[in-house]
Amino acid sequence: MALMEDPLSKTQHPACSLAPPCLASYITTSYLSLCAATWWLIFALCFYLSSHKKWSSEALEKKSGLFHVLAWVPPLAPPIAALLMEKVKPNELTGMCSAPGFVEIPTIVLLLLGFFFTLRASRSLHALQQQMLPTFGHQRFSQIRKRFLIFSLLFFVPTLAGVVSRFFEPHMDSVPTCSTREDCASPTPLIAWPTLLRLFFQLTGGTLTGMWVWSRKTCESYRSRLVPTPTSSMTNTTTKSAASLPKKHLHTSGKSTIGAPLYSGINFHNVPVYTTTTIVPRV
Repeated sequence: MALMEDPLSKTQHPACSLAPPCLASYITTSYLSLCAATWWLIFALCFYLSSHKKWSSEALEKKSGLFHVLAWVPPLAPPIAALLMEKVKPNELTGMCSAPGFVEIPTIVLLLLGFFFTLRASRSLHALQQQMLPTFGHQRFSQIRKRFLIFSLLFFVPTLAGVVSRFFEPHMDSVPTCSTREDCASPTPLIAWPTLLRLFFQLTGGTLTGMWVWSRKTCESYRSRLVPTPTSSMTNTTTKSAASLPKKHLHTSGKSTIGAPLYSGINFHNVPVYTTTTIVPRV
């Protein structure tokens, strides 16, 4: 006579099984989170090299290939290591998988390194600003420093808070099968506020930085990259914009520095950067 099987023995909680969608979401979110933290470090490092080490935009552009490799390749290692070591666990509340410590620790290290370079770059920008006379260049350096600090705080604070909240999230192991209802232990009550805080900070940080980055200037920059413009018109525009600047931009510390570079490091937005030229007087 066939034995009657209890339906509980075939029932599995969907949030407690390592399904392919759960693993796919874990790999995607972990990889992109590490990529974002790496790009944050590269962003702060570029500002540090430009303001403190006096690197030019051309020197930073030569390292762009290396920056892309570092930003997209190494972040693959922690998620793959968590999968190989079978440390991925599901979350009962969200139904998504995670591996505690494999992604959070590298992310915190990257964020703290980026914060260190941010502070150093901010101090260097402030020192350069104090060396200039209250001219157009002085004001532009002040604006760049404020925007740099605001964007850094908008990304750093929510991201770090979201990563720290992940350490307090409870994780449920696989639910054992039960032969009868009496054999099943009562589930342990879990708190949901760490998960809710993590999701809130992740959405807040992504929304604020997205709104900050995707401005009108960003769209115009992409449009100029995608839509080619004649070289002659670009040269004429650059010549006119340089000729329209007042002559006082060519003086620093009360000395005439015509033909000398004002500052060869940061070349963002409208900060005037001059190269050595020879002025030929008209006859």
